[in-house]
Amino acid sequence: GGVTCGYLSDIFGRKYCLLVSLLLNATAGLASALSPNIDILIFCRVIGGIGIGGSVPTVFSLGAEIFPSNVRGKYLSIIAAFWMVGSIYTALAAWIMLGDNFNGGKILPGVD
Repeated sequence: GGVTCGYLSDIFGRKYCLLVSLLLNATAGLASALSPNIDILIFCRVIGGIGIGGSVPTVFSLGAEIFPSNVRGKYLSIIAAFWMVGSIYTALAAWIMLGDNFNGGKILPGVD
């Protein structure tokens, strides 16, 4: 996703490629939530990964073009930091919904 979208964003524009990448990721995420078996789930997650891979270089390139030079590094660092905060939040939410607490009991009873 990153190689293809990076090249295509030079041709079609960063905003267009970013929106297509995000749409691809959102569609694949919805389809993976509705997948009837593991094969479809894996396929949808791969497509979602391509969408995320396309959005990463586009976001940083777009930010480098838009942000003023005196604050560019600061704002790109904030974008990178929130990407990691979101990843940690997602893992924590999955652990709460699906995981066991430290005593072996379910954190969120009734969810299997």
